[in-house]
Amino acid sequence: MFGEAVLDVVLGVGDVLFVPRGFPHRTLKQEGTSVSLTLGLPTTMYQLDTKNLVECAASSSPEVHKRIANGTFNISLFNQNLARATRDLELFRADIPLGFLRAHAHETILSIVNADIWGEEWRPSTEELWSALDIYQEEVGISLERLQSLQQGKVAASTELGERESLQSIQREVVQPLFAALGKRCSYGSVEALAGRM
Repeated sequence: MFGEAVLDVVLGVGDVLFVPRGFPHRTLKQEGTSVSLTLGLPTTMYQLDTKNLVECAASSSPEVHKRIANGTFNISLFNQNLARATRDLELFRADIPLGFLRAHAHETILSIVNADIWGEEWRPSTEELWSALDIYQEEVGISLERLQSLQQGKVAASTELGERESLQSIQREVVQPLFAALGKRCSYGSVEALAGRM
């Protein structure tokens, strides 16, 4: 039906598994009573798409830093090219290849580098994109650990939280710290923010 399984895993109480968008999946209980929760995260809204990966690479790029400092980086043109690419090419709207998808990241990174959108301002290098991917992998990993701790704490305390309170707790303790960390490490991907600091 769907081909070979990419992953077959047994989760324990409070465990969390990230399944990227577009991956068919199912849960089965081994024995007794089991409850699973699927939480859908719109990756564009949560800055987990390749456009944001490119922006993170740009905000961390020594070449971009140098060109901003000497006034030769056209931020407006860079943003126009990236906006056009995001509108026209699925590649720039795709999920960042995190977790078990990282094995396929090389193809994504080469496609970004070789995309026919880059002008004289800057073309990301594979090294810059790998560095940005490392930042995302680390910060999302930390967030998933936070989510797992949060879930284990609720299970251990046998807390009966309503759905709304649980989602607010996830937002406050997992999502907001992820945004803050990415903002600090990637200038929220904003080359304008980088230029404003120089």
